Amino acid sequence: MLFASVKNGVFPDFLTKSNKHNVPQNGLIVQAIDVSIVMLLMVLMPSVNAIYSILVTMTAITSLLPYLLLFTTFLSLKKNRPNDKRPFKATRNSKVAKSIAIVGLLCYFLGMGLSLIPSDEYKTLMQKVIYEVEIIGDGFFISWLGFVIWNRYEKKVKNGKIDNKSA
Repeated sequence: MLFASVKNGVFPDFLTKSNKHNVPQNGLIVQAIDVSIVMLLMVLMPSVNAIYSILVTMTAITSLLPYLLLFTTFLSLKKNRPNDKRPFKATRNSKVAKSIAIVGLLCYFLGMGLSLIPSDEYKTLMQKVIYEVEIIGDGFFISWLGFVIWNRYEKKVKNGKIDNKSA
């Protein structure tokens, strides 16, 4: 379940508050509304295969986001804090490690770019626009929402409103 493995205070209280059956009812309702909105746009797709294709692509894009963060953070730390003591080394040669991260970033952006090209199954302009909105818009929205929720949690921890060790 979405809320079971998250520290207390990460999600807003109204989403995680459980009903008498110990079910986060409001969270489930919000999830159902979100999925319904996404699926309403899917009705305009030409086939079930097209809908499945969009869902798989959206999943792949969101699954690859941590690699973008990993490679960019690695390169940023190597550039801005090169003398920090690290508990491990990726390679003995710093240039090789940076090259691996750059190749990883290039592969990431190539994969993202190629996923934005709709297949031949999308015949009309409207279908292609909906494909792009679903792929780009949903990915950005979910990422943005995650950052907003996490930053809200971090502010609560910083202000002492939440014990960050609670689970």
